[in-house]
Amino acid sequence: MAVSNQIVKGDYVGHRLAMIGFGEKTLKLYDGPGVFSKEVMPYVGRNIESIEQVTSTTKTAGLGETMMTEFLFGTARAMGESQQAQHTVAIKWKDGKKSLAEVDGEIYSELVKLAF
Repeated sequence: MAVSNQIVKGDYVGHRLAMIGFGEKTLKLYDGPGVFSKEVMPYVGRNIESIEQVTSTTKTAGLGETMMTEFLFGTARAMGESQQAQHTVAIKWKDGKKSLAEVDGEIYSELVKLAF
């Protein structure tokens, strides 16, 4: 199963982190997992004080799961198995709030860049 990219504990629990845009993407925070969720934080990078990686795991997805992910989300991958990284990250926001998020490799990389 794909990584949810959601806040799982603390402030903003249930909210979803998503990379949005064409070319240069922007990391945004939405109030839920659905397509019709509302944007809560348009520029996450301006609001992060610090992040800390709590755990990191890598899972191998089988062909069926990879093909379903490609069908649903339009990602291009080579046929066969693919590696999916899952990171649990503690986020401290500039407004003093704290969150624990489970994110994939793309969002984790962006969070690391935005924290510096």
